[in-house]
Amino acid sequence: MQTIKSISLSIIIFGAALLNLSYANEQPTQDLMKQAKTYYDQGDYQTVITLLNKLAEQGNAQAMNNLGYMYANGQGVTTDNTRAMYCMLKAAEGGSMQAMKNLGFAYYDGKIVIKDEQQSLD
Repeated sequence: MQTIKSISLSIIIFGAALLNLSYANEQPTQDLMKQAKTYYDQGDYQTVITLLNKLAEQGNAQAMNNLGYMYANGQGVTTDNTRAMYCMLKAAEGGSMQAMKNLGFAYYDGKIVIKDEQQSLD
């Protein structure tokens, strides 16, 4: 039951992250994020990874956070918890509130990083 809750929460977090487009983003960025969501919904994770990498290289924190999610879950890439945490940390440093929440959850949950409830609150 806990695994189902964790998976469900992860899906909700990723969906919210994809839909959380900043007003400051330019139209091409919004278009790429919408395309990424469409491909994600279709299960074409390789294309999603390509689009998110392009956005992350342009400094898009939300794309970096989404890459972290995909690395943590092995979607379109080999599961890589170190890379997942790196992406989420970079996204949080870039101002992504969703990444900050995801990091807190990661430390609290302890599945992709050593569990640290105190760190989860920071």
